[in-house]
Amino acid sequence: MRKQTIYRLSIRLTEKDIDLLWLEADPLSRRFSALVKTVLRNEISGQRESIPLPRKPEGKIKTKTVGIRFYKNEDEEIADWIQRFKKGCRGLVVKELLRHSIEIFDYRPYTSDMEMMLEHGTSSESFWKGERHRKYTTAEDTARVMESQMKESEETENEMETGDDWLTAFQEMAKQ
Repeated sequence: MRKQTIYRLSIRLTEKDIDLLWLEADPLSRRFSALVKTVLRNEISGQRESIPLPRKPEGKIKTKTVGIRFYKNEDEEIADWIQRFKKGCRGLVVKELLRHSIEIFDYRPYTSDMEMMLEHGTSSESFWKGERHRKYTTAEDTARVMESQMKESEETENEMETGDDWLTAFQEMAKQ
């Protein structure tokens, strides 16, 4: 028996969607429609799908419109979920979910030596060995940012209490 299509979604992949065009053109990855259905199914169930990075295609890639069919008794929950969004936004939602499912790529090891030294505060040799300068650890960066935010919020609270801000100064000048 032939499968009955209950919903068809068209997604237009343009030059701006180069990551998704590569994913669609990658011969090693699953079919694009199967990837979309898996990502949407996992989004509905609250899980995260991880899609491996696509390889750079050998040929030239052009814009493309991809059609995804949702079938009765197989994809009803996905079709219901995606139809809750306004028309015109559905493709964008699917594109963003796909992008967030692709593995995160750390480009920093492939940058030039000068950029590495500036960004990490270390020599290129120690960077390649995996050594990082102590002051650039994530926990310390987070603590430093939180501390500066606390100081800024205290300063604004003090300004509000004393009335020593620019708005109050302008109001005083206007009264004179």
